[in-house]
Amino acid sequence: MQTVKKKVDALFIICPMFWLKLPSIALAYFSSVITGKTNMLFKFIDLNIELYDILKKKKDNETEFIIRNWENYSIINTSDFVKKLFKLTDTQNIINNLILKEIKEKKIKFVFFSVFASNLKFTELLAKQLKQQFEDLKIISGGPEITAALTATKTTQSQDNSDNQTTITNAKNLNYRYSPDFFHWSDILTNGEGEKFLSEFDIN
Repeated sequence: MQTVKKKVDALFIICPMFWLKLPSIALAYFSSVITGKTNMLFKFIDLNIELYDILKKKKDNETEFIIRNWENYSIINTSDFVKKLFKLTDTQNIINNLILKEIKEKKIKFVFFSVFASNLKFTELLAKQLKQQFEDLKIISGGPEITAALTATKTTQSQDNSDNQTTITNAKNLNYRYSPDFFHWSDILTNGEGEKFLSEFDIN
């Protein structure tokens, strides 16, 4: 009997590092607010939990150090720590199996990221990898850190001046406190988790 592959138009991903006992509600929130408002079919991937569950079984010193400091934000915000995690064979295997194969086999055009201060660096590394392998892929980034960046730089455009709800800006025009090329790995930056992007713009 031939297996019928489910159609997927976009991925919504939360990257490490993130709290383990208090998971992000971004996946549930985004799923609920887009119900009935878009024809796009999403696959939701909590890469934070997927990766942690595999790595916590490992016994080598490097991986054990990473697991011990998974929620130690003074350490995980250093680029060396995140790069070590990203380059682990297990990390790349999960990325390949859960994300890269999905994009290739189902010809996915859009990837949404929920970005926090704690997972920013990992998200950037993954986004850059995706753009290198899939040139036509569009990356839409939202979440608390993006919203803060858009608000701080006042580069957003309001669709409703009465309540000053910000929507979308071109990532290439954004300046922010981290570095000159901060967020330049995204094609679109949006307030919220990306629901405004879906409701206000035709992306088909």
